Amino acid sequence: MRGWLFKAAQNARNWQKRYCILRPEGIFYFSDDKSLSDPRGIIPILGLISLSLATTTAAQKKMPTRFCFSINRRNPKTPSDDFCRLFAAESEEQKLWWLAAIRLAKVSKYMNNKK
Repeated sequence: MRGWLFKAAQNARNWQKRYCILRPEGIFYFSDDKSLSDPRGIIPILGLISLSLATTTAAQKKMPTRFCFSINRRNPKTPSDDFCRLFAAESEEQKLWWLAAIRLAKVSKYMNNKK
């Protein structure tokens, strides 16, 4: 899956529109859809503990849309690798597609590692 999402900075105060690609290794995000060889960052799929809808109002976090979700990752071996990332889609449908695709990728990655 690929497309545009808003991604919150780590302080959740600033949001940037990022072109995102879901691959087996994780979610790769880019500044634009032209320079796909140089990702701005990667969110690994393995180790995700939850995907959830953001419950704060758009005004509280200055969210760009009301179609927000969070990705949480926990690594018990290295707690410094734990994180929570906020994303916002441009529509409810787009948000649901991303959530479904990430869940599927997470299960697929987990099953492949069990072999």
